[in-house]
Amino acid sequence: MRAAFMVCETRATGLCKECAVSAVDVIHMWLQGACSYAHRGITSGDKTQLRGSITCSSPAVQHQKNERPAQNKPEKGTVPFAGGGEGNGVDKGTVPLSTFADGGGARRPHEGLARGRAKVLRGAARRPRRIDCMAQRGRMILYFSATGNSRHVAEAIATRVGDRAVSVESYKDEQHPCIAVDDGGYLGFICPTYCWGMPTPAVDFLGRTSFDVPASAYVFTATTFGTTSGQTTRFAADLLHEKGVDVGAQFGVQMPDTWTPMFDLSDGARVAAVNARADEWIDKCADMVAGRVKGSHGLRAVPTFAARLYYRFGLPTCEDTSKFTVDAGACVGCGLCARRCPTDAIRMRGGMPAWVKPSCAACLRCLHSCPKFAIQRGHKTRAHGQYHHP
Repeated sequence: MRAAFMVCETRATGLCKECAVSAVDVIHMWLQGACSYAHRGITSGDKTQLRGSITCSSPAVQHQKNERPAQNKPEKGTVPFAGGGEGNGVDKGTVPLSTFADGGGARRPHEGLARGRAKVLRGAARRPRRIDCMAQRGRMILYFSATGNSRHVAEAIATRVGDRAVSVESYKDEQHPCIAVDDGGYLGFICPTYCWGMPTPAVDFLGRTSFDVPASAYVFTATTFGTTSGQTTRFAADLLHEKGVDVGAQFGVQMPDTWTPMFDLSDGARVAAVNARADEWIDKCADMVAGRVKGSHGLRAVPTFAARLYYRFGLPTCEDTSKFTVDAGACVGCGLCARRCPTDAIRMRGGMPAWVKPSCAACLRCLHSCPKFAIQRGHKTRAHGQYHHP
């Protein structure tokens, strides 16, 4: 079931049918702790219909209780649901068990979104922690990097702790890779922040990978970001937790934002200054990893609800390949873009790159690595320049 954020069933007016409170007002009340709500999704083809019930504690708004009695025998895979108050029942079979967290209260619509992309959209499945792993045990700092920022962080930390930095793309041809770590070793996962969340290749890797990590290992996640780290490290920690790996530390490193449809990287001096400050912080992060320091460091996070919302609706827009264009006069047909695409979304046709998939990783590696700067996305990228670290 595709995750959803709408908090109540709305009619053409966009108002809650129970109390005529707008969905936007309900969201604000919920963020302030005045509202609690639950949702359910009914998947029909590619569409998801949403319904819900809201219970407000705000004195200004009181929802009428539903008088329908709760069902005694719900269908298999569902549970009867009381949406925040006694007697506020919902028909049997309308609330899947997946909307409840560990048998507790109703799961809010934004919860599990990062996991939802991995498990539902990518077909990932939860795997046991302890398996017969054929991989050689060792220390490992894993990373996904499109233009070099996250790779630079991974290599710096790996050098400091005597580890090795490994790109998740090296496991691209393995359906179910296995990562094993020595007792007392290190396991790190580093990736950039895309739309306040994780890049699709990073989500896909964690979703299909098994881990054999002892409790004595030091596990951390880290992200590189331009303006805000969103909830990237938390999303990664959640996915690792589902594989039986508990994360002890999270790090954020501010570096140039490579999404040039929005951010301008044409000023080389400014970019160099940002990277110089980043290197100082990376050294401190490496020292903290070597000292096995726990906690969150250097993150510029946003509220989880906002991060999941933006990630859910913003990332698919950024991943849309229809906005890429190629300057036929500048392209030399080298095929570098096709070879480096992490999602194999580009093919060379008639000596020119063509996007053969409707979506990609939104990493812009093709744009930034083109030797003739022939690939553009929108009308701003040419003026905003190319970037690669180092």
